[in-house]
Amino acid sequence: MKISSAILFAFKNLRRRKLRTVLTTFAILIGTTLISSMVSLGVGLQQIVVKGLKDTGELTDINVYQKEDGNRLLDSETISKLESLPDVARVDPMVTLMADEVSLSGFEKKVGKTLVTAVPSGATDVFKLIAGSPASSLAGESAVIGENFLKDFSNDYPERFLGKSLNLTFGQKNLVLKIVGVARGENILGYGVFIPLTQASEIKKMVTYDSLRVKANSVQKVAGISKEIKGMGLEAVALDDLVDRVTKYFRILELALGSVGIIILGVASLGIINTMIMATLERTREIGVMRAVGASRRDILKIFSLEASAIGFIGGFFGVLCGWGITVILSSLLNNYIAAQNIVQTQVDLFALPWWLIGSIIVFATLVGLLSGLYPAIRASRMDPVEALRGE
Repeated sequence: MKISSAILFAFKNLRRRKLRTVLTTFAILIGTTLISSMVSLGVGLQQIVVKGLKDTGELTDINVYQKEDGNRLLDSETISKLESLPDVARVDPMVTLMADEVSLSGFEKKVGKTLVTAVPSGATDVFKLIAGSPASSLAGESAVIGENFLKDFSNDYPERFLGKSLNLTFGQKNLVLKIVGVARGENILGYGVFIPLTQASEIKKMVTYDSLRVKANSVQKVAGISKEIKGMGLEAVALDDLVDRVTKYFRILELALGSVGIIILGVASLGIINTMIMATLERTREIGVMRAVGASRRDILKIFSLEASAIGFIGGFFGVLCGWGITVILSSLLNNYIAAQNIVQTQVDLFALPWWLIGSIIVFATLVGLLSGLYPAIRASRMDPVEALRGE
């Protein structure tokens, strides 16, 4: 029997017992709906976090920190040793400060605790400008402010803030700097202020630095440089390593989120077994007639296996559709809430249902149906044609 004929015959048999087929398929549908909606949540969160990590820097960047129990300090001597390593293009020391109060000229409002990041004048690739000139950024008494930080004062165009005076208060000390740029608010740095490292020295005596940013000549050299830095007794975190770690953690989260749906599919497989065994008993004479007119055991096995697979496929297909519908509704409600609260200006894609996930869920549901129907199919194929013809 041709596979196309077997498929048509299998669907015809399923239509003959509509209620039983629908009830069995519904259990598969619930399981795949939960899997698609829950796993899409994990995939969506993963994409948001990975994108946020990639927005914080380049793949050639290595962030270096002092180990809690380490003796190696992040000082000028360490910087010199790092700069001497092969394939290191540049080493940028960075200092993090916390301003007690921040104000802008022309605005009465003052903002409290604000993150201030001090970087060398040449390290302008730490941020991405949406207003201002990179050539004039962080030179002398200048500052670059984050896009999201501006929203605490006004929703005007970023260009309107250029040239204004920025007053930073650190206890009893004040810094008055000129705003020369606005950084894109893609990550947590978008809520803060960037100042030249020379200006930070007036607030904090910098014998050591909070972190170092090592710039490799190419992405291929990052792993080797990271290994050498760790050998010096320092903590090295490369962006690609961090992305890999986050991806592994989210794989575990996705499995945990989809486990409930997998359990339901396991229960649904028992329903498929029961349905197919009942079908075998009810169609005993039919099987006998098919064997009598020339159908082989392989043909009977093929028909019953396809019927079980069809139940899994239909349940998986409509389950993915339902899961997609749930994610669309939840995403819409979430973005409406975010817009009403004015939390962020862009839409948040909390759920992600890529094609590979859709295909994997449907294939998995079909496989569950096939494996569940395998025993009843084998049982049907082994029936003796003479005994089957005698059955009622």
